[in-house]
Amino acid sequence: MCGIAGIVTLAMSIEQKKILLDKMLNAMAHRGPDDKGTYLGPKVAFGHRRLAIVDLSPTGHQPMYSASGRYVIAFNGEIYNHVALRSDLYKQGIHFSGQSDTETLLALIERYGLKKALELCVGMFAIALWDLQEQTLSLARDRFGEKPLYFAVSNTSLKFASELKALRCLSDTATDINPLAVYDLISYGYIRKPHSIWLDVEQVEPGFIYEFNLCQNQVIKEQYSFWSAEAVVINGQRSKFEGSFEEAVDETIQHLAAAVKIQMQADVPLGAFLSGGIDSSLITALMTQHAYSHQVKTYSIGFHDDHLNEASYAKAVATHLGTNHTEWYVEDSEIKDLIPHLHQYYDEPLADPSQLPTIILAKLTRRDVTVALSGDGADELFGGYPKYWQGHRAMKRPLRTFAGGVAGFINRLISGGMPGGDLSAIEKHLPLHRLQSFSALYTSESTTEFIDSMNRVNRNTDTYLPMEYRSRVKVSRTTNSSQLSFQRQAMLMDVLSYLPQDILVKVDRATMAASLESRAPFLDHRVFEFAASLPDGFLFTSNGGKRILRESLRRFLPKDLIDRPKSGFSPPIGKWLRGSLRDWAQEALHDPIVADVLDLTSSRRLLALHCDSQFDLSARLWPILSLAHWYKQVRLG
Repeated sequence: MCGIAGIVTLAMSIEQKKILLDKMLNAMAHRGPDDKGTYLGPKVAFGHRRLAIVDLSPTGHQPMYSASGRYVIAFNGEIYNHVALRSDLYKQGIHFSGQSDTETLLALIERYGLKKALELCVGMFAIALWDLQEQTLSLARDRFGEKPLYFAVSNTSLKFASELKALRCLSDTATDINPLAVYDLISYGYIRKPHSIWLDVEQVEPGFIYEFNLCQNQVIKEQYSFWSAEAVVINGQRSKFEGSFEEAVDETIQHLAAAVKIQMQADVPLGAFLSGGIDSSLITALMTQHAYSHQVKTYSIGFHDDHLNEASYAKAVATHLGTNHTEWYVEDSEIKDLIPHLHQYYDEPLADPSQLPTIILAKLTRRDVTVALSGDGADELFGGYPKYWQGHRAMKRPLRTFAGGVAGFINRLISGGMPGGDLSAIEKHLPLHRLQSFSALYTSESTTEFIDSMNRVNRNTDTYLPMEYRSRVKVSRTTNSSQLSFQRQAMLMDVLSYLPQDILVKVDRATMAASLESRAPFLDHRVFEFAASLPDGFLFTSNGGKRILRESLRRFLPKDLIDRPKSGFSPPIGKWLRGSLRDWAQEALHDPIVADVLDLTSSRRLLALHCDSQFDLSARLWPILSLAHWYKQVRLG
């Protein structure tokens, strides 16, 4: 787990590139406090910050040359199956000088080429590979996007880095706000790939290889995929699992156990995030099966709110499984102290309130261990979110579009009839944004449009944006998955967007800020391929999802620790915005500079409505406040 950065250009001397590269690497020191290395050449300079996990010796130092000297690599991540891959290579007569997965990956690339090598790898990674023979640079990212990789291309140069702050420290990069990103943030709570908050900076898309060639002082880009989640789901549903439900449970456990086992390989202390829910409990239970010589260490966060607190369940699970458990209850004062520094953890605004306890959890865990396994990805792969089955019912509801039209008509009638546009009095009893939101969802025509609308935290985004930011691209990318069930289409859209751009961003930045590596066994692509082949009936009941994971967990935990409502990792953000964070929220929307990216009148009205009425509007507010805080800090700092 590390950070990488680099520059490709002929317009600078080697010494000039080195100066800039050092600035970029120093900006990401938290990603790799154990070591720093650089490669400097006439065309390219790139470097590596190392958090040593596998092979702690100097033989794991990067950037690393391949055995023939043709390739140089800077690699962020882990190849979990590198021991098996190395064994196969050794049988073919290839020898190694160290034990690192980086050396294994380079040998694979020399043997099979980059695309085939990555197809063989099980892991999470972001890669920069310089081919001295072809004079090309390749950037690649793992299948789900666990590891970040950003780049900026001009006519004469390419710059890339694991985090935006490393590009932001360059005076000619990351200067103009991307209107599409702002629209996405207010709509969904996150910025959708391939965009970033900066107009000139993009992301390498998950499962892709981008190849750059500097030809006659011009950067030429080509890109191609080495893996497709969409293809996996379509193929899986065409060739469904044919065994019984009990057989499917057995195979689910086998696949997950194999993923957990290889992800427990590390030369440093290892633990697990344990929320007490199905996902993390199952991962922890499987870890205890493989921790022969030591007690598994688990960590959880609690809240002083009985409706959202799961710490007691986590403690009960830990006691039953016999883990060495640590819990921490979050105080309002901690959140109040953390909020002003949120932009330092997340280089671009992210509106997922669970980012706050995730930062605290990462710091807590790092006190004892360097690697932590999590249950991330289970909801998207095994149908855990209520919207999957509730959305399916809503989509099929009789007179759906008619009801949506009526709601829209009532909203327009009320809004148009209020003198001076003063809606504050009536909104305290009937918030009009709910009518707008209901209308937008229920009048969606296609399944893709309905799911896209369902995924939005704000369906009336234009209300909160200045004119030049309004009416941007409103429908997420279309897929070739129309033959799939509603649930499968919704899950696939989350795998392609919500998972890499929200969940994995949240976890990567929070853990890396603490120099902690997070691993997600559910995102072993072989687990995903198996889950994609399961019949919907194995995932969903009439009123819930993750049926097969719930049944799998019964093999390890008693019924009373399993059969309870899902609450997720949600902090009491609505309560905080009415209490300890109220002053911060009002101040965030007070500065006139924020009017560059937000309509302050409507934003302040929404905040007042949340604070002064019985309605919890925190989900809609948090993207607005996240953008306001981030923009103010960037522009004034």
